[in-house]
Amino acid sequence: MENKIKRDLALINLVSDFESKFELGEVGYLEERVYFQLLEFYEDEYLFEKALEVVDYAIEQFKYRSEFYIIKSRLLLNCSKTDESLKSLSIAESMAPFEREISLLKARAMAIKKQFATARDILDDLWIGATQSDTVEILLAESYIHEHMKDYNEMYNALSKAVLVDSKMRSNGKGVDQRRIIQKIRR
Repeated sequence: MENKIKRDLALINLVSDFESKFELGEVGYLEERVYFQLLEFYEDEYLFEKALEVVDYAIEQFKYRSEFYIIKSRLLLNCSKTDESLKSLSIAESMAPFEREISLLKARAMAIKKQFATARDILDDLWIGATQSDTVEILLAESYIHEHMKDYNEMYNALSKAVLVDSKMRSNGKGVDQRRIIQKIRR
């Protein structure tokens, strides 16, 4: 508990420091991990416009990191800026053409634009070679498409499947790994 409080206090201090420097126009050079921490904080607080300011600084400093363009795209989608989101995804895709999250975000953007066939085609491509952990994310994207199609039965079915797969993964995979680790420590 005490570590969590210290970590939270450190994060709050980091955010306060960034905001003070931002107000003065003196953000300067920050490490990638600092940008990721700031972005996570602002996203968790649903401060998407503030997160967009942070990600723009990160992109200015780290132009060739696809992760920042992906985050920017997700933020733009959350702000209902679909076309801008797709532009950011295009840049990310030129850097990391096989990044799964790019395709998932692109499918969401196509659903928002009511281009359902394109969104489904993107997800169909993702199913090829999908792992069990990919399955949950693809099913969530499918539910998003069905929601925008106003097909709530299919949305519910996709969400139900995602929950089922996720719970099976947690009960099978993670529990077994933890027990093996504990057994090794005891030896």
